[in-house]
Amino acid sequence: MKRCHSAVSHKRAVRILKNVIKAAPEIIIERDRKVVFFSDLHRSDGSKADDSLTCSIPLNHALKHYCNEDYLGVFVGDILELLETKWKRILKFARKNPFIEKILWRINILCRFWILGNHDRKANRIRHALFSDIKFAQVLKIVDENGKLLFLCMHGHQFDIWNKGGFITQIVNLIVRYIWTPIQKRFKLSSEPETSPAKNPSKATDLEVVIIEALVELGVSAIYGHTHREKILRIDKGIYYINCGSGTKDGEVTCIEYSDGVISLKRWTQDGCRKIKSHTIAL
Repeated sequence: MKRCHSAVSHKRAVRILKNVIKAAPEIIIERDRKVVFFSDLHRSDGSKADDSLTCSIPLNHALKHYCNEDYLGVFVGDILELLETKWKRILKFARKNPFIEKILWRINILCRFWILGNHDRKANRIRHALFSDIKFAQVLKIVDENGKLLFLCMHGHQFDIWNKGGFITQIVNLIVRYIWTPIQKRFKLSSEPETSPAKNPSKATDLEVVIIEALVELGVSAIYGHTHREKILRIDKGIYYINCGSGTKDGEVTCIEYSDGVISLKRWTQDGCRKIKSHTIAL
């Protein structure tokens, strides 16, 4: 297989998934248990570089609904923007804005499991200040009552050569925090312009191709974030590539629902309406 420009090799991707299957902690989901998955909300400090602000109203609608309907919340990484700013600035902004503070409060109520991403990989270190009773993990296995693996759940940066960790990632992080973020604030630039791959989720990226081919080889389904590209894709019989999308673009929030053995992709808009973004699929 030809090496992808932005992703690890196929062999490395398969090895990553094998290690996840062996070592990841399990969540047992009963068939009648309702679960919602969010990723890439990037809640930040209210500055000009804060891409999450325009999505605050639909996110609040969604969080309120899932709290009221007793969903179990699994947050699939990059929930807080801890790469571009400091957590104390996020907290200060929330305390000055009751509506934003309510969003963080509802995240705390809904979220039971938080998978760490590349922008919030240190979120577990600040749980004392912002969150309580949340279990943090790098990856999770979602299994049914009989112990059958339904899907793996991980952020996805582990397959991205620029963000998987190590020296290259440290350099990228420094560039993001001290060069890109100030430019964003100065010129009010979005992290997701119209030319961004996140604006066109129908076309697979290099990263998605590597992940999908690894899933097929191992015969497992998985829920990811990281790319901001919402989708449920049936890639083989009983094998699905699922992405939660994000809460930073187009004034909308997307998420994944799992209920009664059925998984579906939802879009929340400014008026609070819930729209099915793709076909509902029974696993």
